[in-house]
Formats: sequence, C-alpha cells, structure tokens
Amino acid sequence: MPVPAPQGDNGDFDGIWTFTSAGCRYTGSLLAKIVGGKIIVRGGSGQVDRDGTLHSVGAGNGMTLTAVGQLSASTGSGTFNRSDGCVGSWIAIKRGPLNGRR
Repeated sequence: MPVPAPQGDNGDFDGIWTFTSAGCRYTGSLLAKIVGGKIIVRGGSGQVDRDGTLHSVGAGNGMTLTAVGQLSASTGSGTFNRSDGCVGSWIAIKRGPLNGRR
C-alpha cells in the first residue's frame, strides 16, 4: 500500500520555472523558483497546492496583480488580473530541478 505524502509536501513542483504572460501591455517572461510549494519570484510570491493549484500575487510597473492556475509536473497555465483592469493569461514550463536537488 502506498504511503501518502506528508501534509504540505508540495515538492513535486519544486524547481526552476519560466512563466510567460500575454494579453496585456508590459507582459513577458520571468524565471521563478518553487521550493516546497512556495513561489519565489521577483516582485511577487505565491503558493502551489498539492493538487497543482497555483495562487500568486505580484507588483510591477506601478500595478498589482493576482494570478491563478494549474501546474502539472512540467507545465502549467492560468489567468491573471491586474489593478489596471487588464485580464491576461500565462503559461509555465519547468526548466529543471533546484540546484543540488532532483
């Protein structure tokens, strides 16, 4: 019988990711780390739940944003809403493991 993962163990998503957004001005690509389900990114932060649900907030270019979506083991997609009223979409690709981890 398989042993369930400990509560809060979101390590399946750990690694270096590229997030690319579109649909609004001032969008583009940025690198992020996911460590134990926590998103570490310039200008923002977020969380990935055990089922891959992503919630993130950020700020830049004088605006704030919220993002939601879904990650799998190596890709993801979702939407974002900015404080200027623009709604756009994003995709994500896992680039590799964290340094020294598999």
